Amino acid sequence: MKALTLISATALALGMISAATAQDAPQRTVITAAKMVDVVTGKVTEYPAIFVENGRITSIADARTVRWGSDVEHIDLSGKTLLPGLIDMHVHLDSSPIYGGYNNLQFTDRFWSFVAASNARAMLEAGFTTVRNVGSEGYNDVALKQAIGEGWAVGPRIVPAAHALGATGG
Repeated sequence: MKALTLISATALALGMISAATAQDAPQRTVITAAKMVDVVTGKVTEYPAIFVENGRITSIADARTVRWGSDVEHIDLSGKTLLPGLIDMHVHLDSSPIYGGYNNLQFTDRFWSFVAASNARAMLEAGFTTVRNVGSEGYNDVALKQAIGEGWAVGPRIVPAAHALGATGG
């Protein structure tokens, strides 16, 4: 649970930066934390300072040795450990396990678009920065990707399939 909180804080912070940079440019931000997991080296870095410009990480330094100006937004995640964004390669954003079988027929086709938007936000808040949607009805995944790109919805990067593929009979 603690790890999910840490992942969520990072993903949410980067999501906020990305949403803000869609409106204003350029924006510079520094994110500081207690630790950062570096998956490239397999080590944990203490006191990271992650510099972000226009939604992209530009550099990482030791927060104890660098300074930033007043024109840089500071996101302080003291006591937290930062992890890289997670990737889920098999999601169904526009469905819900709550409604199985014929229960989903009580809703209109457009209802599932709203379910997809809610699920996308939940995925981002759980630390997933990229998802592969493996098929949807009515191009819901493509539309959601467009809505996120235009700033109308909050969610991870989506690799849409548009149509689901499967064997005859399931």
